[in-house]
Amino acid sequence: MSMACARIGIVAIVAAAMGCGGGDAPADPGFDFSGAVPFDFARENVDASFRGPDLAGYDLTCDTAVTLAGGDPSGHWNYHAACASPDSLYQLQANCPAITIDGLVVSGPDASSRPNGTLDLNSDKTYARVTNSLLRAHAIVPSTCSQPFGGCESYGVGESAQVNWLDMTCHQGSDCSCTIRVNMSVSETGTWAATSTGFTTSSALGGPQPFAASSSGDVLRHRGDATTLRKNRGLTYVLLR
Repeated sequence: MSMACARIGIVAIVAAAMGCGGGDAPADPGFDFSGAVPFDFARENVDASFRGPDLAGYDLTCDTAVTLAGGDPSGHWNYHAACASPDSLYQLQANCPAITIDGLVVSGPDASSRPNGTLDLNSDKTYARVTNSLLRAHAIVPSTCSQPFGGCESYGVGESAQVNWLDMTCHQGSDCSCTIRVNMSVSETGTWAATSTGFTTSSALGGPQPFAASSSGDVLRHRGDATTLRKNRGLTYVLLR
């Protein structure tokens, strides 16, 4: 399974063992700021897809680089895993093109579970979608971006206010190191249409919103592209019937 998949952070154990949150560093459970270096998510997190006897035989691999191949996405689906590319934080990149974003993890809303929810793509071309997910990430910010805000810590406050759909906390170490948390949960209804590469949706939130998708048996993957709204763009989800 790709280590880019959503994972459960074993943050309480790690934080206790490493003394995270001491001193003036922000007490974010995802990173050790003693040296302004993020944890190795591949090492410190376990698989969030909850493979077990009930999921035997299902491929829950999540990879934002894999091309999705289309297929019939209609039906009732349950969300089981997710992963994200830096494009999910496109507005930060637009404000600071030299920013480096890594350590992206998609979990459930409490950061200790897998993403969940349902997607119904009905035969009458109506749809209903509920996702419950939280995106966490790490960023290195160059001084050319932080200095106009008055420094690293002020940059995090300023960007959180300007890009008001995310929470960003920054700490000055050997560089400006920031943690990012974004509630990616969605609840919407509307109409949908199949395309050769996936499907599109239209709802009160906006439309048409194109999704690349790949359906194979009882597994569906979908990903918002560069024209979808935030909370969809750059996110790949894995669903089961």
